Amino acid sequence: ADEGYTPPTLDQIKTVLDASPPASVADLRAIVVDELMELGRRLRGSSEDEVNLFWTDDDKPRSENECRDRVVTLLRGHLVPLAIYPMDEADMPQGKRADIVFYHNALWLPVEAKRQQHPDLWHAIEQQLERLYTGHWQAEGQGVFLVFWFGSMANVPARPDGRPKPTTSAELQAA
Repeated sequence: ADEGYTPPTLDQIKTVLDASPPASVADLRAIVVDELMELGRRLRGSSEDEVNLFWTDDDKPRSENECRDRVVTLLRGHLVPLAIYPMDEADMPQGKRADIVFYHNALWLPVEAKRQQHPDLWHAIEQQLERLYTGHWQAEGQGVFLVFWFGSMANVPARPDGRPKPTTSAELQAA
């Protein structure tokens, strides 16, 4: 998805850093990714134990859709001041639905989400995000792949390249 990527100009970076609304889907992506990373830090270090929202009462990981809904809820208040809004199960071309679309005016950023144990984890970027969602005319070829990481208790499927499975979220992100 990054083959046609053009780095933002200094003016575009300044706009994002000044907490201005996004002027392009690349700006929108930068803001959303930053907010997702911040959410991850909050979940790992919050004294309110917000991470518990992603677990059932019997200590099992919640479903992908439940996790998605919680991410949308937790990010909404941070993005609304920039006039960025999340939609879950957003209509996409070919009768498909993206897990989340963050939008600002006519700019759309589709998000494909998977739990770490999903059997399609290693193919979802190409088979879903790129093939089905980033081609939406308002997405400008941009998208985000979000993985819900539950630690060592949730098995990660074997990598198609035969390399060792990641054992941490950082290793998965680097893979």
